[in-house]
Amino acid sequence: MKNKLSYLPFFLLIVFGLVHYGCEEESDEICELIPKIEYCQAPDLATACCTENECYYEYEGKTYRFKDGDKEGEDKAMADLIADMCGIEDDGNQSVVLEMKTRLKAQTDRLLIEARASVICN
Repeated sequence: MKNKLSYLPFFLLIVFGLVHYGCEEESDEICELIPKIEYCQAPDLATACCTENECYYEYEGKTYRFKDGDKEGEDKAMADLIADMCGIEDDGNQSVVLEMKTRLKAQTDRLLIEARASVICN
């Protein structure tokens, strides 16, 4: 038993080193391309990025930011992105706009979770 305990500090040092190394690989911001939307004929793809409490979309050099939990800000960012990218105005009743917003919301929710998980390392 005493012999096994002598290996404990060495084992803990290895585990700490591996966790530390894994955390260095993570960034504070998680980004990915927004998949092509079938109703949108945009020539370029947009990017969605999130940190632990803020997200933004980027399209042709323009940024559409919103804070997590800010429903109005998120709605405006999505409506502005869809209008600029697809030429579709948000009148609140279009099923196409609603479907696009649902897809964007699902993507940013997933990116927020990934970004928050990466913060654990820091």
